[in-house]
Amino acid sequence: MKKPFAVTLLAVIASVTAGTVLAQDKFLIQLPIKMEAAGANVDRIRVECNLEKVLANYVQAKVVSQFPGSGTLDGDAAAPAGAKVLRLTVVSVFGAGGGAYSGTKQMGVRADILADKKTLATTIKERQSMGGAAGLFGGGTCAAFNKLSEVLAADITTWMISPQ
Repeated sequence: MKKPFAVTLLAVIASVTAGTVLAQDKFLIQLPIKMEAAGANVDRIRVECNLEKVLANYVQAKVVSQFPGSGTLDGDAAAPAGAKVLRLTVVSVFGAGGGAYSGTKQMGVRADILADKKTLATTIKERQSMGGAAGLFGGGTCAAFNKLSEVLAADITTWMISPQ
């Protein structure tokens, strides 16, 4: 009867320890964020809403909070050997300009974790706003993309804990 309890206890200790080790990882966030999205209004939204900078600020805050000691990597500068690099690419942006009734806003971001120029893990996270009358409380297009950036930063950071 004691053996199954011991096995369960060891499994719990192992999972807690694994989470602690992952939380001690440090990442270099490659900035600026790359932009591959194309389509109607993308350039306008990108410029007016300062999309890459807003997303970078949210991601940096979340990553540093979750992985203390993390920092940034300037452009295509070489990362130190063994360093884990988080590279973000905006792959989709959709949203008509305007305010409350201009419809849904959407953004997709690919996150790659690299070490020694090898891709260790990749994911694409996408989110969209509700648009329509719900936009009355959101403050317009840029406010919607700010909120999307904040939520995507949380999604990406959560994925980084256990990337698959």
